[in-house]
Amino acid sequence: MSFQAISISMEDGIALYRSKAQAALEALRQKGFGVPNPPMIQSNIGLVVYQGTIPTNLPELDDNQLGYYMGLLTEWNNYVQYQLAEANVKLAEAKSVLELVEGKLRIAYQVDENDKKRSNPERDDYMKTDQRYVVANSDVIYWDTMYTSIRAIANSAEQAFAAVSRRITQRGQEIDRSNRGGTVHNIPAGGPMFGHRRQ
Repeated sequence: MSFQAISISMEDGIALYRSKAQAALEALRQKGFGVPNPPMIQSNIGLVVYQGTIPTNLPELDDNQLGYYMGLLTEWNNYVQYQLAEANVKLAEAKSVLELVEGKLRIAYQVDENDKKRSNPERDDYMKTDQRYVVANSDVIYWDTMYTSIRAIANSAEQAFAAVSRRITQRGQEIDRSNRGGTVHNIPAGGPMFGHRRQ
């Protein structure tokens, strides 16, 4: 049984990759996975988007302030993680499009106008200066930059969340130690700990 290749045009292939990536994101929204919004905070210029920053004086914050930052960071992490996932999807799409364009252009530039086979370096030079390759490669660069930048923001957000979480844990431990210390100090001095034993 012979195998017959079924080719797809470059335009149809690009459209298919892009539509499938978008369809997946849309399917997630239809399943109830909405796009999280960034948290907003009040500033001297009005409401602005919270950027995941935390005070440097965490030990000085009270319980209400720590809870406030924990809530903000939870929302910020949800927002950033979604943006990271979406950038990853777009990057995968852009890489698939570039591979398709490369394949099509390598075939197109295999031979010159006189039907003479080009050398591989010459073929690659023609391919990489083709407008379609430049556009596809530019998309990869764009989404790779977006993904790398958002991943750095996500790492920073996770570290900030962990720092506040650690401080809340430490605060709880301090309260426990204080309570235990208070109980010891409240024992009346002198006399047996469990009272007098009956004779």
